[in-house]
Amino acid sequence: MLVSCISQLISRRNLLPEITEQILRPQFEHLEIAFKQMLDAFAECFLEGDCSREFPTVNGALTEMDHAVQQIRDRSLSGKLPPEAALCVLDLVDRFHAAADALGQCGEMLHALRIERYWGDYWL
Repeated sequence: MLVSCISQLISRRNLLPEITEQILRPQFEHLEIAFKQMLDAFAECFLEGDCSREFPTVNGALTEMDHAVQQIRDRSLSGKLPPEAALCVLDLVDRFHAAADALGQCGEMLHALRIERYWGDYWL
């Protein structure tokens, strides 16, 4: 479910107003890369049967995105947007935060797992 949520985020970022898209696009791309790294680490955890390893985080990418939103606010660019466009930006930022939180929770749950033996994907 989380993978489909992230896929929707990627497609929704194309709906950003042009004035904010230039500022937020690099941050969203960094977040997407960080999300992929986390998901790949989760997959490796199952394939190797070792969930005790440290997983990558998205904290740096989230901070960059928050700074970009602050930059939009400081430049008063949000006042130049129609209300529905400003809401679209804030909604998308909130959804990225929610996905990041969900990935963090998945990492915590994976740390709690103890896999005795993994028989491969064909058993799933």
